[in-house]
Amino acid sequence: MALHRQPAYTRGLLLAGDAAGTVNPFNGEGISYALETGRMAAETVVDALARPEGLARETALRRYPDRLRAAYGRHHRLGIGFLALLSRPDVVRFATAHGLKRPALVNAALRLMGNLGDGWDGDRTDRAIAALTRLAPAV
Repeated sequence: MALHRQPAYTRGLLLAGDAAGTVNPFNGEGISYALETGRMAAETVVDALARPEGLARETALRRYPDRLRAAYGRHHRLGIGFLALLSRPDVVRFATAHGLKRPALVNAALRLMGNLGDGWDGDRTDRAIAALTRLAPAV
């Protein structure tokens, strides 16, 4: 996700989906992110319009990038690390030779890559993914 490269809010313009850089760095998926960020942008606008014109409204709109970062930043930081690992042929060879033979590891990787975990309420794989995500700094 390119939140750090491209502002999600600029002078009254809220960006969502691909325009806001919200694409899953693990697999390139973006439709669910477009829908979710569209909803977030709409909620932000409703909140801003409920405030008086001027600084209060502007402040509400300026919180939008922080909201995106809170929702997606840590997962996307993990994705950046994952892509860095994939750029190393020795790591890819090792993972292919050893990881693909273990269905539980493949399942965990697919959940992580798809951002499909149930967090702390899920099974131990979900809790492990939640712990990894929590340790990653938001981008």
